[in-house]
Amino acid sequence: MKGETNKLAALPSLTEAQRLGAEALKREGFALDGADGAVVRMKRGNDYRIVRLDGSVRRGLGAKR
Repeated sequence: MKGETNKLAALPSLTEAQRLGAEALKREGFALDGADGAVVRMKRGNDYRIVRLDGSVRRGLGAKR
């Protein structure tokens, strides 16, 4: 878990809202999948979530029931 926190802290392009949203998902068991300028991608099994610049969380396209 400490490595995940360090990965989030090492991403300089995160807004404060994105960082808080990603940390909340991390507490729910999601792992960092990737990040670019606009979104942070997180996954837990087959459940994918994206955290947008404003901190809102959406379900990713790869998620299936």
